[in-house]
Amino acid sequence: PAQRPLIGIAWMLSHCLLISMVAALIRLVEAQINIFTIMLWQNLVSFIVIALFHLLKGSYLELKSELIKIHFARASLGVLAFASYFYAFTLIPLTDARAIALTGPLVSSLFAVIFLGERIGFKRSLALLAGLFGGLVIIKPGGNFEMASLLVVLSVILWSLMDMLIKIVSQKENMTKQFFYYSAFSLLFTLPLAYFYGQIIVTGQAFFWLICISLI
Repeated sequence: PAQRPLIGIAWMLSHCLLISMVAALIRLVEAQINIFTIMLWQNLVSFIVIALFHLLKGSYLELKSELIKIHFARASLGVLAFASYFYAFTLIPLTDARAIALTGPLVSSLFAVIFLGERIGFKRSLALLAGLFGGLVIIKPGGNFEMASLLVVLSVILWSLMDMLIKIVSQKENMTKQFFYYSAFSLLFTLPLAYFYGQIIVTGQAFFWLICISLI
């Protein structure tokens, strides 16, 4: 139990590394692959992986949930957050987008106090204010304001709201069940977006990068 905070920090650092890899790959292929196509395949691969996991484990009968509305809301927020975030990569430098996105845990801490009633101490409050100030410096350096930065800010807010829903659902359901419904609803939302504004079938080198992004 004493090591749980360190384990949690290790998982969060791993997440930051992986999402940065995804961001770099998206910047690499943005001229070849539409954002909605990337999101579609990301959710499709996720759904296939988690569905096979439950099928092979024989736990698909345990997927029944009483929190469908919350899963639906989380997936809706997720699609909007990723669409805003990925699109911002095509408009502003990757380093700026990632720097702003790293203020996400700070916003989540603030929301945890407001919505979940969590308490934070004086030192953590100072760190929160310093982090938010740093985010403002990145968003508006030297008085020059990039409107596209607001897309990243929007995604950070949406992710923080998702964190609140995850915290609530985690009290009753395990991670694999949450992942199943998130990927299923997200796939449902992104399929029409990719059909009308992107593409569903991808071939050649673009397909290779698409699979890499999805697996990461």
